[in-house]
Amino acid sequence: KKKKNKTDNSRTQKKVQPRKERMQFLQKMIGGNTGEKGVQEKKEKEVSKSSPPTLPGSPPGSPKSPSKRKARKNRKLKNDFDVDTKILGEGHYGTVRSCTRKKDGLKFAVKSINKARVSKPQMLTSEIEIMLRVDHPNIIKVIEIYDEKEYLHIVTELCTGGELFERIIEKSQSSEKSFSERDAAKVLRQILDAVAYMHDLNIVHRDLKPENFLFNSNMDDAVLKVIDFGLGKLNSQDAENSSNILMHTRVGTPYYIAPEVLRRDYTSKCDVWSVGVIAYILLCGYPPFYGDNDRDIFRRVSAGKFQFPSPEWDHISRPAKDFVAALLRVDIDRRPSAREALEHHWLEIHALASPVAAARTATLDAIPESGGSQPIKSKPRAATDKEKLAAVARRMRRFVRMTKLKRLALNVLSRELTGSELEHLHSVFRKIDKDGDGHITTTELHDALHDHLGFSDQSNPQDDEHLSMIHQLMQAIDLSGDQKIDYPEFLAATMQRTAYLKEENMKKVFAQLDLDKTGFVTFQNLIDITGSKKHAADLLEEADVNNDRKISYQEFKDIMTSKH
Repeated sequence: KKKKNKTDNSRTQKKVQPRKERMQFLQKMIGGNTGEKGVQEKKEKEVSKSSPPTLPGSPPGSPKSPSKRKARKNRKLKNDFDVDTKILGEGHYGTVRSCTRKKDGLKFAVKSINKARVSKPQMLTSEIEIMLRVDHPNIIKVIEIYDEKEYLHIVTELCTGGELFERIIEKSQSSEKSFSERDAAKVLRQILDAVAYMHDLNIVHRDLKPENFLFNSNMDDAVLKVIDFGLGKLNSQDAENSSNILMHTRVGTPYYIAPEVLRRDYTSKCDVWSVGVIAYILLCGYPPFYGDNDRDIFRRVSAGKFQFPSPEWDHISRPAKDFVAALLRVDIDRRPSAREALEHHWLEIHALASPVAAARTATLDAIPESGGSQPIKSKPRAATDKEKLAAVARRMRRFVRMTKLKRLALNVLSRELTGSELEHLHSVFRKIDKDGDGHITTTELHDALHDHLGFSDQSNPQDDEHLSMIHQLMQAIDLSGDQKIDYPEFLAATMQRTAYLKEENMKKVFAQLDLDKTGFVTFQNLIDITGSKKHAADLLEEADVNNDRKISYQEFKDIMTSKH
């Protein structure tokens, strides 16, 4: 008999039956008995008699920005969207359907929540506040929120690729039985990217599981999105490290819940444990802690003992097992943070390639500086990394030359774009962001673009001219002033000219700047947006041609379509 590999926290135990466990796991999953939210403190069936949830506007402490979504109380969903009758998903509180925006024909998803059936209004309020705070390529993006009398409608980007859970089922029922290490690493890199970003914002998801991840398309290399923040926790923004903030409410889903959550004394690292369980399932097709009922599962989770049994784990590499074992350490002091897990050498080996298809980035360098389009008569070759970075450098230099109002408008638009409009830039951002923290520093920008800023090969990358150029780029792109470029700021500086010159996009941005819906962007609007009278005056001066102290749509459009 082959000797079984064991983790650092596993001991001799009864022989497991992986094939039986896989079948029982699949039957339970397909049958819908997932134990979903099975350990919440309050029973979901209880209908609250409390008042409907009070919804947040812009989250406290967030920068003043017209891109932050607020619940629309004086407008109905049907005024802006045509909602399909087919139900995509259904839960205790409401349904999910696809919808079409009337003004541009774009498809989105809408989650309609019956407010009378919400047993814990404060949880819904917290969920929405979290969704309004986050802005990350691997987290579902909120487009609009409509707060109507009976229903709350949350419009998000539409993901057509199904759940990660469904792909696990497909793999388990195929000859492969599980994901390859390369494919699993790509998935896990995206998950940890999102989790690390959330933890940086002191947000803990607390219910990470394959059902709570959607693929944005049916492509093999589709982008993964975190959804459902119903059990999420937004901790104090004053805390420096979310891994030091203790929580005590016992929430989660049995297979994926961390042992410290069962003890009601846990930190954000409970999410890392859940990612470890997902990693285990991706690689073999069944969970590390299995039981016939929740009590059995909790007992095994609390003990933290698991194995890598034959034959499923025989072909899995030692680095992969080391990665899983690290995330499933019962001792949270020895368990890595999400950010540390991203640096594991197994992910570096297998997840260097972007999850976005190279073919989708093929046109990144095809738009000339003038913005003219080039018809593609045959399938284009995939752009090389050098070509992608060269295109990004050109667009950033163009961004520096733009007026301040135009740069502000592109920052607003960057938070509105979804789907294919973003995918071709996702991989470039990740390549520049070497440490994967969701921000590009001056050093990272310099290292990535040194060869693409028009200097000779013999020039010194540390000379004043180089550093001055990088400083100019950072100063122009870093709208928030934190000396780092976040993802939306990067999108603003690198989006294709054809994207922001679309009439519907210009109207969309103008409507966001017109805070009081007067048909003009007023001086007061600009003060509210920038928080500075001086900055507002500078913006107004650039566009207010007739000196009436306000910007009309035509004046705004003239700025957007100008060379700079």
